Amino acid sequence: MTPDRSADLASIRRFVQVVENTQWQRNADAFLALFDPDAVWTNPIGRRLTGLDEISRFTREGLAMAPADVFAIYEVEHVTFPGDDVAVVNVRSRAVTADRIPISGEPDGAKLYVLVRNKKDWLLAAGHNTFVMEIAIAQQKRELESA
Repeated sequence: MTPDRSADLASIRRFVQVVENTQWQRNADAFLALFDPDAVWTNPIGRRLTGLDEISRFTREGLAMAPADVFAIYEVEHVTFPGDDVAVVNVRSRAVTADRIPISGEPDGAKLYVLVRNKKDWLLAAGHNTFVMEIAIAQQKRELESA
């Protein structure tokens, strides 16, 4: 029998909402509080950051340089639980204005979060960001279908 994960799913959606909120507020401290101290983070261009100190330096610099009029909305697309206290979460992000209007020409982001339970809360143990390349995805699907 599959356990009822509705409470976990709700808390994970809240976690992702907090991630979004910290980014909108450009609040590095609140964002970094969501990480396990030994976390690994890979940014969209493939740079791996290991441990909270390295992630912290990068985050503080990145948030300070973020355009004042560009934000992102986050949507949980899929969650799986490989263990009782581990969740793997796919999140889609979309660049938007402060009025939540999508910004034309900006690719969506695909994020993969590995969350670990810390008492009753979740912490980000690993994360990977990449850009969603819709044209390349469509081409790949066509190639696979014709093979």
